[in-house]
Amino acid sequence: MKKILTIQILLFALLLGNSVEAATYYVRATSTGGTTTTCTGLADADYDGSGTGEACAFVHPAWAIGALGTSGVMSAGDTLIIGPGSYLIGATMPNTSSSSCNDGAAAAYDCILDTIPAGADTNNKTKIYGKGYDDPTNPANVRPKLYGVQRADVLSIGSNTDLRFLDITDGSACIENGPIDGNVDGFPVQCVRSAAPFGPWSSIGLNAYSATNVIMKYVDIHGMAKKGVFAYHAGDWDLDHVNIIANGFVGWDSDGTGDDSYTGTITLTDSKIEWSGCGERYPLTVSDWSSSTDKHHCWSQGQGGFGDGIGLGDGATGNWTFVRSSVSHNTSDGVDLLHGSGAGTIKFYKSKAEGNAGNQFKANALAGWIENSKIIGNCGFFYGQSFTSTKDNTGASVAFDNCRALGNVMVFANSVNNQVLHVNNSTILSSGDCVMIMEGGAANCNGGTTIKFDNNIIYGGRDAGDDHGLWNTSGGNDTTCLFYNAASGSCSTVLPDIDNTIVYHTKNIGSDTNCSAGTNNACDVDPLFSGTIKQGCAVGGGDCVASNYYQSTDYEDQVYLQSGSPARDDASESITCDQDCTVDYNAYARGASWDIGSLEYGSVAGGGVATGFNKSVSGRVTISGRIQ
Repeated sequence: MKKILTIQILLFALLLGNSVEAATYYVRATSTGGTTTTCTGLADADYDGSGTGEACAFVHPAWAIGALGTSGVMSAGDTLIIGPGSYLIGATMPNTSSSSCNDGAAAAYDCILDTIPAGADTNNKTKIYGKGYDDPTNPANVRPKLYGVQRADVLSIGSNTDLRFLDITDGSACIENGPIDGNVDGFPVQCVRSAAPFGPWSSIGLNAYSATNVIMKYVDIHGMAKKGVFAYHAGDWDLDHVNIIANGFVGWDSDGTGDDSYTGTITLTDSKIEWSGCGERYPLTVSDWSSSTDKHHCWSQGQGGFGDGIGLGDGATGNWTFVRSSVSHNTSDGVDLLHGSGAGTIKFYKSKAEGNAGNQFKANALAGWIENSKIIGNCGFFYGQSFTSTKDNTGASVAFDNCRALGNVMVFANSVNNQVLHVNNSTILSSGDCVMIMEGGAANCNGGTTIKFDNNIIYGGRDAGDDHGLWNTSGGNDTTCLFYNAASGSCSTVLPDIDNTIVYHTKNIGSDTNCSAGTNNACDVDPLFSGTIKQGCAVGGGDCVASNYYQSTDYEDQVYLQSGSPARDDASESITCDQDCTVDYNAYARGASWDIGSLEYGSVAGGGVATGFNKSVSGRVTISGRIQ
């Protein structure tokens, strides 16, 4: 018995000897001289100017993470807390030993931070936090800025990584390979990349190859010259209050080499992917990054750009969930998950896709859900705007791709049998060719292939790409259609099942059985929005002008309901929802009798019930069985 106990004690001691406690390191911009020689990095204090190995912070993240030619001190599962200030990433940053890190070196783009060490497992992530991460909404806490220069990418991560309260950007207004069109803020619009020195710009904000189990909270990735996020073979990401805005070529890109499949679930909550394909002025002049202020030379694919908000490559899409998020004002498509293999899910809850110059929402997954959302297909948003480029990347005058891919609002593609798309309690506007189109091959659809619309407002208008007098001078003044099947074979007969929906101002609505064949639909009935929806000239009118179409501001506040709206109290409460349909886009309680569309009458931002609000239908008139 004594021998067994002794062995157990020895084994326990051996295990303790082999275990390594995760360390917490600190960086302070004010810790002048804080290197791995002078400081341990283990204390949030400035270096006092003399001595070695003192309990003080490093002066730059490179001492902790490592950089080209020199290792850092961090290991798997460690934490790095970065104090407020600006930290240059690229040539001339400290803790490097390569000649590429000299200012003006021909290969200065290789002077990057080492990849952040992957965490040991999902419960022991490596953490890179800005100081103040524990109170991110406190205006007294300012996110540390990591800004790339000389073409160097800013951060690269592996699996089991946790990033919080960081500002990732560069120090220039230029766009990589962008339009040649003069200068902005003292920088050429097209970044200098043919010869060093390249200038204070960075190509990619965040590289993540095969990175799984990633957390990002209160992280801004903006103004990069090319890509905000480049992540492929990735999955199981949780993003909360992440802004990926005004990155010059694409917001989120996964198009690597070969199969670009994602795994697990990617969730974006209270996040924004906006203005991809646009330059961002430096320094910024406003705090509202969703506005057009500080945006310049937004360029399209026909001019040499790209511009997707999220553009996934081939393979499985994984399971994407958007909650209270926006994918808007990108110069091509908003959410483009069209090129997948028909696996996974796409879920869009209480979210917005608006003003993307191509398609707003493209899905090729086994199951898609759009609920309590605003899908606003004003695909000509960039037409004639001061921030829209008129040049390509050679300097030639080339028109912007307004309403690329015909500006269809939603595209549903089929690669396998039994794929389904549900659109519930949402508001959908279109000035593209069609509200929805169906794609698929000869054997990719069966009886389980379903497009189901319930409790939606669909508001059409003039087909902007076909209006004579705008960019298409030979247009025919067409009107957007409700649904078009562009598929072949077994998919060519699939039609949408539309019920409890108001459809207004779409093509041939009087003979469109996609509306009239449904239950409790109101075909060609004005939903009576509270604001003015500029969707083109009157039906039968002549040439249209841009002032009849587009606003540089959102339709966000234009699609509330008037008191006399036919949408009031006319939705079905018995529909199948994936999430909670008892609350609207604003998280406002729908009550016992729901309104059609994304917003209840009287809805207020932040949810709850408006004080003194009375949803009585007293005094309203019923026409043809519908409350008007």
